[in-house]
Formats: sequence, C-alpha cells, structure tokens
Amino acid sequence: MQRAFHVCHFHFLIVPICVCQLCAALKHEKKQVLEIHSDADGKELASATVVLLHLVPENPSHSQSCTKSTGPTDSEYLQESPREKNMQNFRENLPHLHSNFLATYKYPVTLFHAPFHGVTDDIAEIKSLLPGVNVEAQPLDVFSKDRFYSPERYEEYTDTCLMKRTYPDHCGCSKRNFAYKQMNYVFTYGMFFDTDVLHKYRYWLRIDSDSRVKDVQEDPFQAM
Repeated sequence: MQRAFHVCHFHFLIVPICVCQLCAALKHEKKQVLEIHSDADGKELASATVVLLHLVPENPSHSQSCTKSTGPTDSEYLQESPREKNMQNFRENLPHLHSNFLATYKYPVTLFHAPFHGVTDDIAEIKSLLPGVNVEAQPLDVFSKDRFYSPERYEEYTDTCLMKRTYPDHCGCSKRNFAYKQMNYVFTYGMFFDTDVLHKYRYWLRIDSDSRVKDVQEDPFQAM
C-alpha cells in the first residue's frame, strides 16, 4: 500500500512521510445498504468514504494545555486555537486531497464536527475546498457534560492542570487539553458508536487536517 497512497504528516515533525490510516469499518449484524460510486472513468468504486474531523469546543478552557502545575494556586495554562489551526491546515491540504485523489476517485467525504458557534461558515469553506465532492457534515456533541461518559468527574477531566497533578505520566499525555483527548475519543469510539453515519460504508479513510496527499497511483480501497 505504500506505493499507492502517500501522505505527509507535519504534526510534531516526527517523520516526513508516512502512510495514512486505512481501516475497514466495523461490521454490523443488521444488513446495510452500501453506497457505491464511480470514478472519473465510470468504473465502480468501493463502498468507502474519506473522514475528516473538525472538533472545536465552544468553551475556550477546553482548549487549554497545562504548562505548569505544582498546586491548585500554582498552575499555568496555554490557550490553544484548534479552530484556526484546523482551518489553516484544511486550506493548505484539502486542495491536494482533491486534485491528487478525489478528482479521480470520486469518493464522498464525511466531516465530523462539534456544534460550535460559527461551524456553519467553516463547513461551507471546507466544501468550497472540495468542489464536486459530496461532503456529508455530521455533528458530534463530544464536549458537553451531559454527553461525557463520566459526568460526575467532568470538572476534573476538563481541567488539564488538575489532570496533570492527579495522573502524572512520563509521556506528557495528561497535560494535553481536553479537546485533544476528546478528538482521540471520537476516532477510536465516537464515530462508530455515537452515530450510525459510517454504517453504510465498508471502508473509511481518516485524514488529519495536517496530512497532505501527494501521489496516488491506484485506488487504495479497491486494493483492499
């Protein structure tokens, strides 16, 4: 698969080029009507979708990472801007996804997004960056207390510095902001069990906003 689909990841600058994740969707006991599309030459495509995430919390404190936490009165937070970062990444990388992949293999895109103020404008811009592509926008409420899996501990889990003091680790995971952790929840659980939007597909391909599709030599879904 490496020769077929290459993606550059700039996140953390760990490696310059890696292969993006290509995963088979979960099988379901109930029969599903699978969506079938055609490529630019009219050939039948696999039942698949490209998945994008735009998960921005309404509460800015949910995007705060912890830089220092030695006590309740001695904590320092770093305010991050996931909306601006995501949209800038989309502006830089979605045109490559379109021209190097979706213009030839006309798969639909599934966009999971949080229901924050201003998301309608972001969805419209994302669609404009993928002309001619069927983009299905699916809201996921992953930041509210009512939807949190352990609401009695919501205040603890959303306070990054408190988490860092309570659950120290060597990898630095506890200091990551609540929005980042909920994003991980979505692509490991939420987009399968909190919604049925992916049930109609056999395969899905999740692409991070900072991933750039550079060269596609064959349809990766058909190769599977």
